[in-house]
Parts: sequence; C-alpha cells; structure tokens
Amino acid sequence: MEGLNLHASALRPLRLKPATSEIHVSLVFPASWKTLPHPASQKLEDRTSAWLREIGVVHNEEQEEKLRKMKASTYAGWPFSECSEERLEIVMRFLSLWIFYDDAIEEQDDGLSREIQAAVGGQTPALRRSSPHYRGWWELGQSYGQVMSPVWMERHARLYGEWQASVAEEFLAASRLREEGSYPKAAEHLRCRTIGIGMIPLIDFVEYAIDWELPQTLYESTEMRTIWRLTAEIVAIFNDVYSFNKDRSIRWSNIVSCLAAEFKVPEEDAFHWAVAMHNARVVEMERTELALLAKASDREGLQAWLKGLHHAIYGLARWHETSPRYSNPQSLGDGRSVRVKVLETR
Repeated sequence: MEGLNLHASALRPLRLKPATSEIHVSLVFPASWKTLPHPASQKLEDRTSAWLREIGVVHNEEQEEKLRKMKASTYAGWPFSECSEERLEIVMRFLSLWIFYDDAIEEQDDGLSREIQAAVGGQTPALRRSSPHYRGWWELGQSYGQVMSPVWMERHARLYGEWQASVAEEFLAASRLREEGSYPKAAEHLRCRTIGIGMIPLIDFVEYAIDWELPQTLYESTEMRTIWRLTAEIVAIFNDVYSFNKDRSIRWSNIVSCLAAEFKVPEEDAFHWAVAMHNARVVEMERTELALLAKASDREGLQAWLKGLHHAIYGLARWHETSPRYSNPQSLGDGRSVRVKVLETR
C-alpha cells in the first residue's frame, strides 16, 4: 500500500448494511472551500465556444457535442469564481482547449509537443496555422505572458511539458490493460495520474487569477511541494471515481478498478476506499497549510492564494458532479450503482 496513504483499518470490509440498489459515497471538503460559479460564466462560455470554432478546434457535430457536454461555464467558472472577468476568459479558453487537445493526443502523438510547450510558455516561434491547437496555445501564451513574470512563464511551460510527457505513459498502461487484462498497482496508477490529471500546471492559474505570484522561497519549501502533490492526488482521485463508467467502457485504468483488482475486493468497497483516500488527503492538506503559513512573510498573500487553491479544487469537484461529461451514479454492473456526492463539513 506504499504511496496510497490509506490506513490499514480502511481495508476491512465496509458493507455494514444490507446491499442497496444505490450506494452513496461522499467527497468531503471544509465549508470554507465552498464557492459558486462566477457570475459571468455563461457569457464567457459563449465567447470561448466561438473562439474554439474560430481557430478550427471545433469544426464538426461530434466536437460540438463534446463542447456542450464540457460545460466550460462550470469547468472554469466554478474553480475560478473570484477571478476578474478578463482573466477568467483566458483561463476558460486554456482549460477548454486543453480538453480537446488531451483527447486528440491521447492515442496519437501530433509531433508538436516541443513547439506547443514553447507556445504555452509565451515564446514566439513561427505560428503554424496548420495546427488549430498550436494556434490556440500560442494566442493564450501571448495573452497571460503580458502580465506574468518570466519565472512563472518558464515554470508553467515546464510543468505543462511534464503533463505532455505523461500522456504516453497513461496510454501504455491502457494498452497493457487491453492486451493483458491486468491493472497496475493502485499506488503506481495514482503516481501516474497525479501527473496525467494536469492539475499541477493548472495550479499556476491561481496566481494568475489573484494577480499575486508565490515567492520563490515558499514555492521551493517542503510544505509547498506537499500541497501541490496533495492537490494533484485529490483531483486525480475524484476524477477517477466520476470517470469509473467511462473508463471501464473504454478499458482505461482507474483507481477504483486498480484497488479492486489488487486487493481482491468488490468494486463497492473499492469506491469507499478511494473516497477515504481523498478525504484523508484533504485533512492532510489543511495541516500542511498551517505549517506553510507559519513560514510566510506575506501571510495575507499566501492566504489569498490558498483560498484560490481551495476554490479551484472544490469547483472542479462540483464540475465533475454536475457535468454531462461524466456520469453519476456509477454502475456496478449488477443492478446496483454508486452515487458520488460532494459535501462540505460544518
């Protein structure tokens, strides 16, 4: 269980009541993390959709349907609920383009990873209009590059490049599953998903949203590295539990399936364990934040950043809960299902 951060007692059978047709599990967040979608979300979704069509990323009915199911208004507008309208539009375009690009390169490399990483970092190679994705990344890098520091831009491009490299690793895991029928160990799956979920480069936009960059001393601290890891793991876990139906249908690795296979337990129990892992990480993150705040010279700035990070995590969880891109409840295949809820502590 190394790497799972799950107490051994959680591995006891958890079904204390008779089986029911719908089981409920709860992703629990502190009440202070709760937020509502940005008031301009729908207007900005309309503009983002028009931009994706203009640059050529969305150009047929299949992609229009994907665009509708994505619900950019909640995908970006819920996590970045207190961002200025102007900056939220850039974040919404970035996240929306990212989904389309991720799907495009999931099983076929476009050969543009180096060029696109440079474009994300605001560098200015010749604009290759033959690639709509490249054009989008280039325009976005030029936009936020006007206000963010060179240090932030370099870091953002590097982290985005690490995500790009992880796409091939996830595809190899899926290929092994399809060919051999074997799931990876849960800890190995989570390690891969922590990068592949893309949350680490997305965290950069908290600084962009609040117009405050993390001091280098804080960014390099042990506590901050822990917070970034926990954030990525939290989002990876709830993405997996909301993606269970979709992942099973395409034979893609998923934390629930990995736990069930590795520990020879029913999928119902694996759902409980995955949610327990999520909730334990939220608690650990709160403890780590207190230690980080004790080190901060600009405590007010750090508190604003942490608030933005909390809203980003919570908003993404609510997007998963409500987006047509995901299904809820998740079918167990025996007439029963698991409904995943987002709850706030009092």
